[in-house]
Amino acid sequence: MRRDLQTILILSLLSLLQSCEPQTRSGLHGQLFFASGNYIGEFDLEQGVSTIVANRGAVTIRSVSSFGDGRLLLAETATVDNHEVTRISWVNVDTGQAGSLYSGVVGRYLPGPRVLVWDDGTRLHASSRTMNSRHNAEIITHNLNQLTTILDVGEHTVLFAAGGPAQRTIHSYNVVTRELLRREELSDVCELSSAVWIGTHNQLACLARETGGDDADYLLVDLEGNIRGRLDLPPGKQFVPLAFLPDQQVLVLTERWYAWLGGGERFAVWTYDIGSGQSRRMVKDQYLGASAVYFGP
Repeated sequence: MRRDLQTILILSLLSLLQSCEPQTRSGLHGQLFFASGNYIGEFDLEQGVSTIVANRGAVTIRSVSSFGDGRLLLAETATVDNHEVTRISWVNVDTGQAGSLYSGVVGRYLPGPRVLVWDDGTRLHASSRTMNSRHNAEIITHNLNQLTTILDVGEHTVLFAAGGPAQRTIHSYNVVTRELLRREELSDVCELSSAVWIGTHNQLACLARETGGDDADYLLVDLEGNIRGRLDLPPGKQFVPLAFLPDQQVLVLTERWYAWLGGGERFAVWTYDIGSGQSRRMVKDQYLGASAVYFGP
């Protein structure tokens, strides 16, 4: 068991360092922070190289998102007394400070109203992070682990998908007005998992619900479910939108591919210019996880 754990840690470390060799300058700037196993990595968008910035110890980091002021919000799994325990934590990538917030499976932070929306496995909450307010709203209840995705869209609103795989419906919730809406039309056309919010266009970049695999169709969709465009990506490839760089109008995606020798799984990094519709492969082999947070200059 100990040897297996050591092997996993070594593989996680190697996945962070796959792109440590110098690359051609991309013309972009800023950093993407991402997770691999128990490590947090930093990917330099200009140089196309990655470094390790934090080790979270005996946990698995399932997702990262922004927590404001140079901090990351983490969804983690740890093993305590032979039982898996899920929690929502944070870490400051500059100082190394860290802390635990709640026992939960997924969360998103809205910096404007300073509200954290998080799910404990059966209930979705909105909790104020201001010193003069301890308000906690329970948004919905649901069956165990049937809410897997929360995405912030705008200053006051989050989207989340709840329900079983065949009946999963997207909802929106405004943390200021406390308005909860079912987004049936959006649910019909868009997969919320791994979707990215293009804030400057008020649209989601998402996988079309009726497609998948090598025939995947990637859409630009507004919150009413209207398709505003499609991403003109190279055909026959498996992409996942990862992060939007608002000051550069660029969407970052990962492409899953398999090595010709040995068939090992690999991940390339692509960029897509929202204005021109041009895409290009930035790095051939660099794992950036299932989520990433952009820090600009």
